[in-house]
Amino acid sequence: MWLTLFFWVQLLIIAIITVCTKDTMIGVPIFAACFFAFGFIPSFLMFKGDFKTWIDEIVFCGTHKISYTISRLSRKPEEWNVV
Repeated sequence: MWLTLFFWVQLLIIAIITVCTKDTMIGVPIFAACFFAFGFIPSFLMFKGDFKTWIDEIVFCGTHKISYTISRLSRKPEEWNVV
């Protein structure tokens, strides 16, 4: 939840900054640095687990199911394994 909340708040702040400065490229490095510093680090500290589990469950949440579904579409129906 922290990553989602911070993403939208930060995006709104950077949108205001880029409109005021009339420089759209300034938002890209600011967004990356702030999202890492104020999004990822607090999220990991609040998770209270190991790094690999945090990466799998929080950062890449849902990507395993999506990638499995997409790869499943390339196989014949008789080769599908239900997970």
